Amino acid sequence: MIGKIAPADIQKLIDENSEHPRTCKKIMIELKQIIDLAISDDMLDRSPIRKIIVPKARKKHKRPLTDEEVKLLEKTRFTPREKLYITLIQFYGLRKEEALALSPADLENGFVSVNKAIVFKNNRPYIKITKSTAGERKIPILSIHKRYFAEIVRKGGLYCFTCISSNDLITEQSFRRMYYSIMKKLKLTARKNKLPEPVGLTSHIFRHNYATMLYYAGVGVKDAQYLLGHATSSVTLDIYTHLDNENKAAKNQLETYLKSK
Repeated sequence: MIGKIAPADIQKLIDENSEHPRTCKKIMIELKQIIDLAISDDMLDRSPIRKIIVPKARKKHKRPLTDEEVKLLEKTRFTPREKLYITLIQFYGLRKEEALALSPADLENGFVSVNKAIVFKNNRPYIKITKSTAGERKIPILSIHKRYFAEIVRKGGLYCFTCISSNDLITEQSFRRMYYSIMKKLKLTARKNKLPEPVGLTSHIFRHNYATMLYYAGVGVKDAQYLLGHATSSVTLDIYTHLDNENKAAKNQLETYLKSK
């Protein structure tokens, strides 16, 4: 009977699932619906879930590229548009929607100019402004890419990323096929070179890798915030603080190891 459910019973259930905060949250949502209904039907006088302690979800930090993934990217041969996409997200930290919206004109004058983004609706692409004014930025082109980008500008065209069969702006399906092709080639290269195959390699991991490179290059938080297009410095600080903590932990482990010798 629902009337016999005690807060201790519910807390025990939550504690048993404490390693899975999202599961606990779902349990509480379901229980609340059942209990609210029971109260409205006079089956309960008060809710037994009012003082239940639910574990908070731990924020997951995005990872950068692994050393093996960097090697695979260097060894793998990509099509021109695959290579361009990887270059933009790996070395310039563009979001997927920002990279796909670029035109050759956005790669002129020594900068990658970010001022728009792509959105997909029912597979069709639409161009919109960046989600915030902070998203608009000019990222200096690295010297190793100047000739490469100049060649893309010279070829011209309305868009950098188009469908295979036309000069129309890339569709969502076409992008998925392109990214699938990138991953397939990376896995084949891994097998040939007896390296670990990439797992869970998303576009955002490349962007986080760029943020990590800025940190290790000594770029200040304010400058990194601008280059990444973060609306507030708190997002950038979160990444930098996490990397600081990782470095401290590694240093402490090394010192402990050396002292034991």
